[in-house]
Amino acid sequence: MPIADTAEEINKLNEFIQAINTLQGNERNTLIVIYLIITIASSIITLFVNYLIQSNLNKKTNKYDKEKIKIERKLEHIENLYKWLTQIKNNAILSNRKEKENAIKKVSSWVSSHRIMLTKSLYNKTTELLDYYTDIISNPGSRNIKKEEKMFSDFIEEYNKV
Repeated sequence: MPIADTAEEINKLNEFIQAINTLQGNERNTLIVIYLIITIASSIITLFVNYLIQSNLNKKTNKYDKEKIKIERKLEHIENLYKWLTQIKNNAILSNRKEKENAIKKVSSWVSSHRIMLTKSLYNKTTELLDYYTDIISNPGSRNIKKEEKMFSDFIEEYNKV
């Protein structure tokens, strides 16, 4: 604020104080009470408006935080699922038939119980992969590396969309 404006406001305030000093008893007290009421009322209104603004901002922040936590949890579940599918992929040749079946059943039951964490597309891609590995168990000669890589790249692409 420029000095000239401040000096002008000080002069106006001095004139107001002198005008109050010229008033007689009751008139002077009435004017002071009115001034105090107006000052207190404006302070209360300002506090109320600030409260409304802060509560609105807090609601928006809480909503954003909840969404962020949901997305983080979904990503964590999808990353675990990808890790398990990769383990199945790597063990498809090495482990025995029973171990493969148990791993696929474990992941399949996990997917069923955590479906809420997966998008429809990710769920479909996961079941497709699990069905593919179930087929490999029954017919090991049907393994197609290019098909596997395509299915995993589709899975990763869907993950990146989340």
